[in-house]
Parts: sequence; structure tokens; C-alpha cells
Amino acid sequence: MPILDMPSSCWRTWPTAIRQIMMDPWVLHPGDLADVMNTEATVMAARRIGPSHPIVKEHFTTVLLEASEKGRRVEDYFRETRYEHQSGGVLRGPMSGIILLHVLSRAATGDERISLRSTYEAIAKACQSRVSGAQHKELKLTWGWYSTVSHLWATMALLQPKWAEVCSSRQELIAWLSHADGLRRYGVACNLWRSPSRSTLLDPEQTWRLLPTESLPGVSISIPPPDSIIADLIATLDNHQGISE
Repeated sequence: MPILDMPSSCWRTWPTAIRQIMMDPWVLHPGDLADVMNTEATVMAARRIGPSHPIVKEHFTTVLLEASEKGRRVEDYFRETRYEHQSGGVLRGPMSGIILLHVLSRAATGDERISLRSTYEAIAKACQSRVSGAQHKELKLTWGWYSTVSHLWATMALLQPKWAEVCSSRQELIAWLSHADGLRRYGVACNLWRSPSRSTLLDPEQTWRLLPTESLPGVSISIPPPDSIIADLIATLDNHQGISE
């Protein structure tokens, strides 16, 4: 499994690496953006991102700033539709977290016939007529691309913290990582019903683990009921639509 080992002595660099992994699950050298990643590689990695989510916006701004400081033309890179990152009005990263939470919530109710397909259908129904890009096939693509970091996006949705506060406090960041690893473990242990691809929700060999050098403390993880997750998603979409109008 991909593991990011984070030395305690340089914990202030962790948020940069975490953002990279959340937005680009295939990144080979997390943390390089802040240190030694060259401009071309930075821009190529940024092709997947857009400015709609606070974390994404911060990363996006960093990419543009670093590229412009080195005098590189980057406009052409950002003219393409970032289909791998966004589908219609839906950011794939945050949606992967909603998918994870919905399936785990159903598992917690004792439902023995949980499946990704039924979760896709529930989310697609809720999003219908509210936002484009959340059809069943798009949600399936989203999960295929972002499932390995879905526990990180789910932590963001579950805790709803101000990212700046998490980044400025080592204690808050450790707590955040504890929640993320707890959700990862839930996902790895969650059995799917008649899944044609794999038997568990998260693949233990592919899902990212973010580990400081010391052991993570135990935390209490509370996942809302499935109906509440859908209701929160609807409220978020309706609020975003109202702002857009």
C-alpha cells in the first residue's frame, strides 16, 4: 500500500503533502511541490485541479504562483477541461468522500447487502435536477479515480474544520490524521455484497496511509445515518446553486 511516512520534526510540511495526495492520488513524491518539484511537473500535476474547493484553490494558487515566478507560460495547461478532477458541477474528490461515508453508514446499520451501485443510485437520485455530473456512470468513474484517497476527503466532510486551523496546530493535525486512518480501516474491513471487482470497499494495497513517526491516538468516529448524509449533500448543492445564481 502507498504510505507517506511523516517525520514529526517537520510536521508543518505535512499539509502540503496531504493536499497533493488528495488532489492527485497518483503523485509519486508527496511534498515535492513545496520543495523541489520543477515547474513543468508542477503544472502537469495541476491539470487535474480547479479553484472551486478551498483546499484545491490553495493548491491551484500555489501552482500558478510558482510557475509565474519562474517565467513559464502555463495558460495552455489550464484551458483543458479537468475531467479527471471535476464532472459537470461536481468535484470528484469531495464526492468520493461522500460515497465512502454513505457506504460505511449503511454498513453500520447492519445492512448486509451494501454495494457501491446502490450508493451511486441514492446519490444520483438526490443530485438529479440539482447539479450535472453526478450520474451513476460519473460517480463510478469518480470512485475509480479517487477511492484511494476517499477517506481523506471523507474526513474533511465529517469534521468540517477550518483547514488553516488544522495546519497551524500539530495536535489538530494529528487528530485529523487519526480520523482519516480510522475511516481507512473501516473501509478496508467493509465487505461489499456481490461486488464484481473486489470484496471490500477500500483496497488495502492501494489506499493511501498517512502516518507520523509516532502512533496515532485513538479517536471516536461518528458517521451520520445514510439519510443525513444525503440530506447534507442536497443542502450543500442547493446552497451552492443559490450562490451561483
